[in-house]
Amino acid sequence: MANLMKRDMDILKILSLGVATSPMIRSLLAAYGYTFSLQVLFRRLSIDRRAGFIITRRISFSGRRGNYTAYAITKIAIEILTEFGHSCDEMRIGLPKTMFVNHEINVTKVLHIVHTESLEGFYKYNFVDSYLLKMERLKGSKKAIPDLKLIIRLKVRTVELNIEVDLGTVLTRKMIHRIVDQANDGNIVLIMCTSRKRLENLHQACSGANLYNRKNVLFVMAEDFYAGGLMNTDLLTMDDKLVRVNLEDE
Repeated sequence: MANLMKRDMDILKILSLGVATSPMIRSLLAAYGYTFSLQVLFRRLSIDRRAGFIITRRISFSGRRGNYTAYAITKIAIEILTEFGHSCDEMRIGLPKTMFVNHEINVTKVLHIVHTESLEGFYKYNFVDSYLLKMERLKGSKKAIPDLKLIIRLKVRTVELNIEVDLGTVLTRKMIHRIVDQANDGNIVLIMCTSRKRLENLHQACSGANLYNRKNVLFVMAEDFYAGGLMNTDLLTMDDKLVRVNLEDE
């Protein structure tokens, strides 16, 4: 029974990173050392949903038939996690409106990759999502807010990245404003695109923008990042060079 309780707790910890699908949950559970079928996972998720820890929604696939289930944690689950020492400031609760679910799942995928690398001992990390960043923004300010701020903690220094997950649903002009605003404010901005054409268009548009800190802007295909993570993914600079995030202590 204790093992089952730990497994359910780990499922809630995974979902505290944000909206996820069952394959995403199963994949990250594997990093915790669990190896079981989707059928077993569905059974545990169903039990946790009936207990009020999880909420779900059926989402139609974009551009093709069929649907999938999106999972998220509830306030009840957050209360349980905080009792065991987990910070509520780093939990992404609930399901957004249906039109935003796909975007939020992609943001969660970023955190799943980072969390896996952290479990493997490459670094420690913290994050602040857009909801909290907006709350911290001064009243009346129009300063651009990233989808996610990652704080990568090495032994003697930290690396901060503003993450923008771009599905091509935001007007190019508005997206460029977001990028330039953050980069010129001294932030390193990593733009993850789900379309190669969109990446090329944003990269070109940034070249003609009023961008003072060109070195602060990096681009990557989301699928490449999901495959290689921070440790093994080449990022495109504004000068058309391929670089990697420096995760070595200096």
